[in-house]
Amino acid sequence: MIRRAVCAAAAAVMLVTLSGCGDEQAPGSGASTEQKIHVLSAADFGRSMATAQTDAQSAHLTGTVTNAGQTLTMTGDVAIRQSLDSMQMRMTMNAGPGKSISVLLVDAAFYLKASGGAITKDPAKPWVKIDLDDPTNPFAAMFDQMMSNFDPDKVEKLYSAITRLNDLGVDDVLGVPARHYTVTVDSKKMIEVMGLDEVAGVNEEQLLEALPEEITSQIWLDARNRPVKTSSKVADSTTEMYFSDWGKKVAITAPPADQVLPFSKVSQ
Repeated sequence: MIRRAVCAAAAAVMLVTLSGCGDEQAPGSGASTEQKIHVLSAADFGRSMATAQTDAQSAHLTGTVTNAGQTLTMTGDVAIRQSLDSMQMRMTMNAGPGKSISVLLVDAAFYLKASGGAITKDPAKPWVKIDLDDPTNPFAAMFDQMMSNFDPDKVEKLYSAITRLNDLGVDDVLGVPARHYTVTVDSKKMIEVMGLDEVAGVNEEQLLEALPEEITSQIWLDARNRPVKTSSKVADSTTEMYFSDWGKKVAITAPPADQVLPFSKVSQ
């Protein structure tokens, strides 16, 4: 049960970190502020977006993932830093009444809590801790690899895989003028840059068999090149994420120690 719960959380976090990687198209609407938002080129897209996110340091995010008729909703906050050790995140994922998972990233450790005590089976200790710096824990290695996808250097490298970048003009996204791009990346290069074969536990050839040669996503950037919305579709899974409150102070703390079990003490 614990492995299923942890893997479910891992999959959801992966979808968030890769929310800009999918295949979906939509027209831009244009706006009177269009000339005020600089158009990025493929060469500077990744660097500009990564720098903007690091400069802002924090954001609030909400989103949905729909797969096989089921919908997962997510809401949370992230404190973006240059180092994984100093990054922070909190997120709640809901898959329906009574089905939720809470995730915290603090001090290079992941904390997971599932509704109904589905992970620890101990009401007094609802949280399980996964140390990202524990090389003997396979889940730690997996989470460490996934969270490195928030690394600005990784973000920039990912978009070095861009094969096409199309500007669709400026749209209004929840009241924010944002330039709408379709971004096409080379699947093979994306897998290599992001280390997805290591995370998924399958080799690159198997991953490439499940993906098209190129993947196209939609990304809306504000006037400071910060993501406002991303939309993607891979196979039967559709992901839509919204980002707001860029630069608003985020304070994320670990659960009380007496409410936490180490992963090694959780029933398999």
